[in-house]
Amino acid sequence: MTAMQPTRKDMAEFLRLSLVAGLCKPSTAAAWADTIVAAEQSPHIAFIELCIAGSQPASAVEALLADVPGQTTPELPVRMLLGHSARLIAATEFPPEQVLLRLYHLSRIESFPESIYLELNCLEDDYSLVRDGVYGTFAEIAQHIITFLNEYEPYAPDIPTGNATHSLQG
Repeated sequence: MTAMQPTRKDMAEFLRLSLVAGLCKPSTAAAWADTIVAAEQSPHIAFIELCIAGSQPASAVEALLADVPGQTTPELPVRMLLGHSARLIAATEFPPEQVLLRLYHLSRIESFPESIYLELNCLEDDYSLVRDGVYGTFAEIAQHIITFLNEYEPYAPDIPTGNATHSLQG
């Protein structure tokens, strides 16, 4: 897989999805907007508003990210989210099962590419079988989750790990 260069709208949508899933904090979006405001002589108002929103609730920052102008590249923000999720697991910020549940819940309320949606559903089904003691082990399902997410690691944007929230939103 070759990762595409994300547009600002792609990055905003990635950050919005990450906030909804609890895989980054509002301050991450504010820091990203700060770099844009610092680099431009006349930045769009959406970036200025994001700069000062780092201490706002995630829902407020999500709305501001949705206001960033431009068009998203089809599937890219979701691929970026999966790549970022792979990095979060590698950095041991979350166990694979918790990342899976966050992504699975998000895929049910957001528009995900069909192949990714179906794979997340299958992984969640497999996790349920393990959790309920029907079939498989936690080590096996963790490896399946990691293998799936690692396919998208090249799409992960350059944001630091350590910015996730640890309460599962559902």
